[in-house]
Amino acid sequence: MSLINKKILIVDDEVDLCQVLSWDFEDAGFTVLIANSGNEALQVIKDNQVDILLSDIKMPNGDGLELLTEIKQNKLSISQIYLMTGYTDYPIEELKALGMKSLFKKPIDTEKIIEEIAIND
Repeated sequence: MSLINKKILIVDDEVDLCQVLSWDFEDAGFTVLIANSGNEALQVIKDNQVDILLSDIKMPNGDGLELLTEIKQNKLSISQIYLMTGYTDYPIEELKALGMKSLFKKPIDTEKIIEEIAIND
């Protein structure tokens, strides 16, 4: 399992959560990019090669569902897409059709996400 130098984009409107997740993923060997909205994330993806996306669903200025739709419509290449949420009322099949591999519930268990990323690598 070589996750060293994999580039992950963490997207959440909670700045503190992004920072904590960033430290965890950097400790595991990832290169980390951060965005605080779906619109900001889309620009980061267009400007950088992103291997993995971990995005919140509910955010102002472009939510996670809109972000997945834009990624698909623009044919942007991201090998693994994961979403996170504090809510449970999302249509999982619709999210998977847009490219999501898994949905993680908050509070986030970083080790569990890293294990899943390694399995799907």
